[in-house]
Amino acid sequence: MKRFIFLFSLLLVFLTGCSTRSTSEIFYTISSTLPSDITLREDSETEYAMLNQSQTAFGGISLTDLSPSDINKGSSKMTLYYDTVLPGCQIGGWRGGRFLHRIWYNTLSVADSESSSEKEYYSVLFIHNSHVYDMWFDLSKIEFDQAKSICSIIKNL
Repeated sequence: MKRFIFLFSLLLVFLTGCSTRSTSEIFYTISSTLPSDITLREDSETEYAMLNQSQTAFGGISLTDLSPSDINKGSSKMTLYYDTVLPGCQIGGWRGGRFLHRIWYNTLSVADSESSSEKEYYSVLFIHNSHVYDMWFDLSKIEFDQAKSICSIIKNL
């Protein structure tokens, strides 16, 4: 029994290591394909901020807890994900991407209760190596067309 527990623990450590390697690989790949005036800053093992030349964060990339099947089927879990990361958000539009909707493009708005204005975000949920990522942009800090241009790198992953 002890041998089984040891082997099972060893397998878990191996699988965790593989998962971390595959998630860090995507951040490196994206970082190397971004325009030269944009950099990534690691905020945690699963979240990176996108910075402009003045080192102001205008967006980011996050590993989500969604599964690829959630994305492929357009699951309601995507809505729950947005409710978690942006409480009170209104989803302005959904648009599926390529084969089996591997990429979902979303516009989001969040009402600011203090000023009664809305903040708008652009988010792209995409699958890479059996993980689901969210590449998001604060549209008060970056033009929509520039955000879409940056998102085009996802298609080549």
